Amino acid sequence: MFNIKICGVASHGGMTGLNNIDFWKDKKASNFGLLYEAYDKQQEFNLFDESFYISDSEWTRWKCYNKGKLVKGDNRSLAEHIEDNYSLIYCLIHSDTYFERHFYE
Repeated sequence: MFNIKICGVASHGGMTGLNNIDFWKDKKASNFGLLYEAYDKQQEFNLFDESFYISDSEWTRWKCYNKGKLVKGDNRSLAEHIEDNYSLIYCLIHSDTYFERHFYE
């Protein structure tokens, strides 16, 4: 539709309330011509479990994981975490959170 090649996906829940991570339990991103799936635990990727992960997925605040383990109560922003000098930060943001006009218009 946009005449672009999709290289990877970040499957997860969303406004539907459904969680589609389970789809990937027995599949590889490469089976679909993709380079990665964001939560892929296969040795070629496994970035979620090998990095400091931060996301705006709670919509009104940030959450983070250190090597796959939730850091409870740490809702600091990406900018605040960057100051901690982690060797590898993996950041997932939702583009529909940031808009000038509502993203459904």
